Amino acid sequence: MKKSLLYVITLMSGVLLTNSKVNAQTPIFAPGMTITAFGSVNSPFGEAEDKIIDGIGTTKFLDFNHADGMGFTVDLGGTAAVARIIEMATANDFPGRDPMNFEVLGSNNGTTFTSIATGTIPCIATRFNTRTFSFINNTAYLHYRVNYTNKCSGSENSFQVAETQLYSVICGAPIIATLDSTICNGASFIINGTTYNGTNNNGTETLAAANGCDSVLTITATELAAITGTFDTTICNSDYFIFNGTTYNGINNSGTEALTAANGCDSVITITVNELGAIDTSTTISNQTITTNENGAIYQWVDCNNNNDSITGETSQSFIANTNGDYAVIVTVGNCSETSACVNIATVGIDAYNLSNTVSVSPNPTTGNVNLDFGKILNDGSVIISDITGKQVYRIENLNNQTLNLDINHFSKGVYFVKIQNNNEQKVLKLIKQ
Repeated sequence: MKKSLLYVITLMSGVLLTNSKVNAQTPIFAPGMTITAFGSVNSPFGEAEDKIIDGIGTTKFLDFNHADGMGFTVDLGGTAAVARIIEMATANDFPGRDPMNFEVLGSNNGTTFTSIATGTIPCIATRFNTRTFSFINNTAYLHYRVNYTNKCSGSENSFQVAETQLYSVICGAPIIATLDSTICNGASFIINGTTYNGTNNNGTETLAAANGCDSVLTITATELAAITGTFDTTICNSDYFIFNGTTYNGINNSGTEALTAANGCDSVITITVNELGAIDTSTTISNQTITTNENGAIYQWVDCNNNNDSITGETSQSFIANTNGDYAVIVTVGNCSETSACVNIATVGIDAYNLSNTVSVSPNPTTGNVNLDFGKILNDGSVIISDITGKQVYRIENLNNQTLNLDINHFSKGVYFVKIQNNNEQKVLKLIKQ
């Protein structure tokens, strides 16, 4: 639903804002009347509450105790008056200290007060500027209280007002008012039966004000342009997010959302969701070697029996377990990560012979030739070399010697796994070709 910004002035039953001085008025407040501060007040010398009704526009009431607003009560001295207009003037400096709201209250015993008017004061930079607000009230009171709240700037440490005056209405010249309204694209408002919008955006209306006198209202409407935007995002497989109460995922991957923009108007956001493909978290086991089946990713092997702690240096597609346990791999593709199921390895240490302690491969890393020392003479043993994907790239059998020299200059650079088998014994070593 479209919204109108700023404020709408209602002349028949609310507050009328005017910058014109009301003619033929007798002030209700006089400098000689008894005035007392209301609430917690801390004023410097010469800027106390009496300055707000002294009739001198260059003085002011300043209150450093701003947390409870700034208020004062005036005893009219035994002569009751009906107040229908409040007039106030901005002080000499710091526009942020100007109040944004007012309340007028009346009492005939000085103790029990009745609220008779409240209103909003637009913030302005002009100093010593006088503005009037009229309201409906038909009761005469012996005491009036005015309380100002909400400063124009929250960073200021005080309130200030130069002058405040109340009047009883005597109709003379028409009250002149202006309504400058900013409306959202396609919105409209009605004043005195006339519809104003982005096309019919200015005019003059003669109305009966809340005080029963004629008022002339000059109207200007400024229409804001519609606000649109797009939100394109990429999510991991099976992920989702919630936008404006709507759940978006790989199935519900597009839509439009109506929001309230910073200017108070409706905005339309077009949403597009791109879901990445699923990450393959399956693994293949060969003796003590675990290989993830997702190629071209980033890998980190973890110890499932130790709070899934990362295993230092184990970032290859395959992992050789040196001790029995449960192991898994975190596979990262782009900004998405998935963890495989834990795999149990229980074959470490079953070699009957100390083959695992005596076998060596050197140099490692190597740029070409490599020497294998089995620590003993093999009995029809074998050597199988596989790349990181598990593909077998070299195999020799029926070995009956203790050493073997291999020329792997034709191997591509990367990580390989050398499996030595001898009867019921086996050992897997990692080999790096540079």
